[in-house]
Amino acid sequence: MISTSSEIERFRAERGWLLREGNAATARAGELYESDNDRNSDLARGELDIRHDAVDQYRRLLPDIAVSRCPHTGELLSWAMDTVDLDGWFWKYRAQVRRDGYPPRTFLALAGAMRLYEPLTRAPFLAVPGPGAPYVVPRILHQTDTLAVVSQLPIGHHVGWPITYFGSRQTTLGLVNDWGSNRYDSYDQAGNWLGWSQTPVDTTGDHAYDLDFELEPWIDSGKLRWIAPDDETLSIQHGLAGCPYIGLEGPREFARIEQGELWYGE
Repeated sequence: MISTSSEIERFRAERGWLLREGNAATARAGELYESDNDRNSDLARGELDIRHDAVDQYRRLLPDIAVSRCPHTGELLSWAMDTVDLDGWFWKYRAQVRRDGYPPRTFLALAGAMRLYEPLTRAPFLAVPGPGAPYVVPRILHQTDTLAVVSQLPIGHHVGWPITYFGSRQTTLGLVNDWGSNRYDSYDQAGNWLGWSQTPVDTTGDHAYDLDFELEPWIDSGKLRWIAPDDETLSIQHGLAGCPYIGLEGPREFARIEQGELWYGE
């Protein structure tokens, strides 16, 4: 179910206060724990309770955003996410704050890329929003009935590209980490949740799966479909004609942002 405009506005209205409250409480708790004092330890636990309440409220308020549509069934995919900016806890690469959803039974994975613009909002955690241009993962698309859909979504003043995979769930097929996350949900063929899985990383810290930024052959073959930017109906488009995602320039390595500092790769 897609969030209403009033639900989205409520999230926007409360988001800044919740982030400030939670981040400040975390910092205060860290300072208190540094001192070997029983009273300060009690105070630190109180600060962590404040953070927990802020995080819990943030999670509950995350709006369900229309992201993509299954090309097999036409079913809409919504995702509870923070589209205000990358300083939200949703984008925290490790220990991200997210809410479980109910994706279509054909849903496999939601990866993503992002074109970043200055200024970058400071946040006390690592965010990994993806490379600077949309891509596909060939080993997933090589599966017989797997199709991917690329769409466009504003994340604050940045341009995000969700890349969603749909097909038959195979427990032996390694997928990709959720967009901006270091893990993904694993399901069996009946749609039962199996737990968290993780895309392997190699010794350099880079993602070990292959990326292909040359989208034209995949669109031409029909394996990759697309949704036009700003199309509120999220209509699936086929073919190369009019596709705005072909030949986009941008860094091919994953962006990493921490405390407002940006780098690519390791």
